[in-house]
Amino acid sequence: VLVTRRKEASIAWTQRGQESSSALCEQPLAGLASAMISQEQKGEGAGEAAPSPAAEAQVEQLGGVGLGTAVAAAAAEEEEEEALVSFDRQAYPKGLNADFISDEETTAEAILAKFAGEKGKFEDVEFRDIAKNLDGIVQMLRDHTALSDASIVADIGAGTGLMLAPLSNLVPEGKVMACELAPDFRAWMRARIENEKLENVEVVAADARNPFHGHKLGEGPPLQGSVDVAIMCDVYHHLEYPRTACKHIRRYLTPDTGRLVIVDFHRDPARVKSHTEEWVLRHLRADQATFRQEVLTSGYRLVEEVEVPGLEENYVMIFASADADLANPGESWTGRG
Repeated sequence: VLVTRRKEASIAWTQRGQESSSALCEQPLAGLASAMISQEQKGEGAGEAAPSPAAEAQVEQLGGVGLGTAVAAAAAEEEEEEALVSFDRQAYPKGLNADFISDEETTAEAILAKFAGEKGKFEDVEFRDIAKNLDGIVQMLRDHTALSDASIVADIGAGTGLMLAPLSNLVPEGKVMACELAPDFRAWMRARIENEKLENVEVVAADARNPFHGHKLGEGPPLQGSVDVAIMCDVYHHLEYPRTACKHIRRYLTPDTGRLVIVDFHRDPARVKSHTEEWVLRHLRADQATFRQEVLTSGYRLVEEVEVPGLEENYVMIFASADADLANPGESWTGRG
């Protein structure tokens, strides 16, 4: 079933990519982004309110899609209302993600100038370990997950799209879902996708609780139970409702072989040289042990912790659903990892 769904997904998404305008591809990236920002601000592509877990389960059952014990059980349960996570209000006076969202005080252009492009904070290889070690992160995914050419990968909190091209190349017959909360970043990524002709990449509007909020059931191939890897790079510490977000992600992972990969900063000024001690201790709301426990109590088990050569400021944790049968991973397992 999973192999068939991936094949259908690949065909549908390839056709959608081929319909992209070639004229857009020829325009400069910054110009494309500017043209798309107003569309995002008007709500275009923002998606609809996410259906309840029970409704999602009914849709999947009607479609005859077997999700496995873990995903089906998670889809059937009702959400408990999670309180906004505690964080340093002086470091984040407007909220954990306010710096990424334009308002009357900060323009979209100013945000993109700060974070996007080769010298932006997200993509500067001289400043950010993630940017400098992209190849190592991709190799880690090859070696420690069940990815194949036709897999589906979700980049949770994709930001300005630093990971899009490497992930697109990693799954050439599959799909990359770029899930992002900030409208200006989504606009930038759509322009980037057009400019770089990444036909197997699609931008999804996330919200504070559900990274897949903007994915509408019934439009395109179903995603629940089909995402092979969901990866967050320097994103987990920005989750406002981490347990709720992790539960939503768990519903989308493939049974048994699906993995949640978290790459985040050590909360240790001695290891993080790119930022001040104050930034490390105030910007990062908690340490690795705390984040690990939050994920474990959201229905996961820790599979392993991985050291990526050259990635000095960040740790890597790989999780599977708590119900995953790690001893019998199923037909989609490639034997790697």
